[in-house]
Amino acid sequence: MNIISTNDDNECGFEEIAEQFLWDLRCGSSPTIESFIQRYPTFEVEIRQHFPGLVLGEKLAAHKTGFSKIDLPLPFSIGRYELLSEIGRGGMGVVYNAIHAELEKEFAVKVVLHDKPDAAKRVKRFKQEAQAISSLHHPCIVPLVDFGNQENLFYIVMRKIDGITFRQLVDTRYSDASAKTTADDSEWKLMASLFSEIADALHHVHQRGLVHRDIKPNNLLIDQESRVWITDFGLAKLSEESSVLSTTTGLVGTPRYIAPESTRGGGIADARSDVYSLGVTMFETFSGITPRNQESVTSNGNGKFSIPDLRTRTKDIPAALNGIVSRSCQFDPENRYQNAAELAEDLRRFALRNDRPLLRRLKSIFGSRNT
Repeated sequence: MNIISTNDDNECGFEEIAEQFLWDLRCGSSPTIESFIQRYPTFEVEIRQHFPGLVLGEKLAAHKTGFSKIDLPLPFSIGRYELLSEIGRGGMGVVYNAIHAELEKEFAVKVVLHDKPDAAKRVKRFKQEAQAISSLHHPCIVPLVDFGNQENLFYIVMRKIDGITFRQLVDTRYSDASAKTTADDSEWKLMASLFSEIADALHHVHQRGLVHRDIKPNNLLIDQESRVWITDFGLAKLSEESSVLSTTTGLVGTPRYIAPESTRGGGIADARSDVYSLGVTMFETFSGITPRNQESVTSNGNGKFSIPDLRTRTKDIPAALNGIVSRSCQFDPENRYQNAAELAEDLRRFALRNDRPLLRRLKSIFGSRNT
């Protein structure tokens, strides 16, 4: 199956090409890097730089996880929960709407199928990671309330949040291709405030030795009280020492939101990788496209990428907020915010105070090109 509608690389972006490559890998068609360069010569630099990491990451993921497709007959009982309907599915599991058999209370239950022979090690690791995730206590993190395993099924139970995802928010806002992306000052400050809460929650995650590794619009929720939530820690990686955030390896996540360094060297990820993913999510929320979309990404031919100026798409975005987003999704991790706390602070500063001091600071970092 070709998930790209055309072979003309002028009509598709790098993230679509990467997703097609991953699709072909997972379907067993054994695509080659050279064949994709021939099909999409404009993206030769990006393909040579990132596709070897995609191949290695897929091999590591297949070796380490052994996750298989889940197709449970509903209703289905697992532990003390009855799975009633499917909420969503991804590469690492399926989320169901479920009810506790005794409490008669609804929960969201994520189920992962494991059929590898090293089940004992997998169960031990699953328990370690579930315990670490259950230790997260933050008002913007969907809490894990239970976990367990039943034969070859792992499951984690989360509080069910009634609301919409940022993906639904973006899709609604940009459903009309000709829609103008305009907002007044109060709207920009409100969005900055919401993203500052998400960044603050990410810092809480990182301080406890976890990297989320799959921050994207689908995993951020807004409930009926306009409260934001981070959900789906199914890809979260526990560092070697719970008190120290260390890098992790093994490429996972959604291609267009994965930090560039995670597609090289076996999929290295740290706090800055989550910052990048959140930066891309902000960029997309404010513009309707991602920084690696064909409308925006540029390369100087030496593997050095240029982050687009949001104002080419969203002309009324305040300069300070534009600079914050740009710094968050820089391709070089050394040029990003080095932790989510710094990002949260700048977003709060923009949302609650006069942005002149922040604007001057951003100018000193990026120069006048981003202001």
